[in-house]
Amino acid sequence: MILRLIVVIILLSNAFIVPAMGQISASDWVTKSHDLFNQGKYNESLQASEKAIELDPNYAMAWNNKAAALRNLNRTIDALVASEKAIELDRQLALAWYNKGTALYRQGEYNESNKATKTAILLNPNYANSWVTRAGALLELNRTKEALQASEKAIELDPNNAHAWNNKGWALYKMKKYNESLQAVNKSLELDPTYVNAWGTKGAALSGLGGYTEAIECYNKSIEYYNKSIVRIPKSCGLIWYQKGEALNAIGRVIEADAAFAEAKKLGYKDQSQP
Repeated sequence: MILRLIVVIILLSNAFIVPAMGQISASDWVTKSHDLFNQGKYNESLQASEKAIELDPNYAMAWNNKAAALRNLNRTIDALVASEKAIELDRQLALAWYNKGTALYRQGEYNESNKATKTAILLNPNYANSWVTRAGALLELNRTKEALQASEKAIELDPNNAHAWNNKGWALYKMKKYNESLQAVNKSLELDPTYVNAWGTKGAALSGLGGYTEAIECYNKSIEYYNKSIVRIPKSCGLIWYQKGEALNAIGRVIEADAAFAEAKKLGYKDQSQP
């Protein structure tokens, strides 16, 4: 009788222990958010990171993953806030500095983006995407040679990084090395045939070589993929519309060019040569 009572007590104890053991930890939710992010499921990734934060509000990596998901959901200000919270909790977390730099880049704060990604690189010099974002900021700051060097470092670390090859192509375009630019951007498109900015860079390189008709086809591809994309940066698409307008002007299609310039303005792009 005593033995039977002991067995019953053990079984009852297990009934309460099993659910506790089956609970998903904050660490599990962070891993899940990371996996979902890599699958392009940004809403689900955001939800998973928020579950982790509910369980452990001081978990820096959970805030970092939240920042990454928000960034790719075009919620740039929220992404910046989340990345800064991650940094507050762990100033040595290189990924949080990278996400901060990327959010700042999306907001057009290129000096601050460069500073944040520089810190990310100091903490982890082997993360290619930090070099990619830094190259992008340097390009916007017209520090073209440094941008080219940062792009080449990113490629050295990750030869299959389409963004790095595109940044290299854009830097070479700005240096008027159009054939080399074309080679770099073709590599980017080989790695990601739907990459919006790469089609724009290819169009620019072709325009530089006088191939305006082919360039317009590239700009159209870029706009087509932008309209299908989840992650959208209006200013980038505005630049593509502007470049399309220039190519149309070059072959005398003035009415279409004016319409393209109007689209560029609508998306917030301003011709840098204008006051």
